[in-house]
Amino acid sequence: MDGYSFDTQAIHAGIDIENRPFNTSRVNNPTVDPLEKRLTALKGGIAAIATSSGSSAILTHALSLCKRGDEVVLPYKLYGGTNHAFRIGTHDWASKGCSSTQQTQRTSNPNSKTAIRESGACLSPFAAWQILQGIETLGVRMERHTRNALALAQWLQQQDTVESVPHPGFSHHPTYEVAQLLMPKGSGGMVLFAMNLPTIAAMWDVRTLVINPAFSIQSQLSKDTLIQNGSPDNVVRVSVGLKDIQYIIHGRWHGIKFVAPLKLSESLSLLRWQTLHKP
Repeated sequence: MDGYSFDTQAIHAGIDIENRPFNTSRVNNPTVDPLEKRLTALKGGIAAIATSSGSSAILTHALSLCKRGDEVVLPYKLYGGTNHAFRIGTHDWASKGCSSTQQTQRTSNPNSKTAIRESGACLSPFAAWQILQGIETLGVRMERHTRNALALAQWLQQQDTVESVPHPGFSHHPTYEVAQLLMPKGSGGMVLFAMNLPTIAAMWDVRTLVINPAFSIQSQLSKDTLIQNGSPDNVVRVSVGLKDIQYIIHGRWHGIKFVAPLKLSESLSLLRWQTLHKP
């Protein structure tokens, strides 16, 4: 860069303009890049792209593979946000809308609703740094999550007020063989069970979450859709934490049995009070 001024060289000297590794976070980033390489190694893949959310990853995937007119086949037992995004035509508007950025093209087509230049899927450097820290203990934490979840599922099977515990770690579960193939170290930290007391909405602890999907995250769905998705009124979902399993079993189960017979509004008020005033 001998022909450039001092100010220009102070900024650009030592950087290969034609082959610089990082330029803008929308394309790549020196903190996100190690995360992508680490995920690639952990999954035994060729490359990885870290996005800002699961929905961003799905959108990026669809934009990469689909063109206008393609059909996407989805199972009905799928995260509701993903299912909804495809049902409103995500792949259709994305494959055409992202290229129709000129105002004249957009206004001349009555089917065009908006023009989109960027999908906003890039992960922030700080979020990437946090994930990199968490990955270091992921194996240990998931081992504890999985062990606690299986122990809780086995205990729930023995309770009179529990109708069923559809856990893939049980040999009688219809997906047991598939679960053993895909998850040989365990089936994760979530447990689903059905009981005779369908009035509890949600119970929260620092590391263990107990919810009734029909009255909380899936309350907008119809009763028929809830049944089809495997989440009728009496189903409770537990995201099992890392605390001692005996504390999780006896502490959380006592709360469920005590709160469940109350009305929904009373249950929520009581649970908020318990959360604020617990020792």
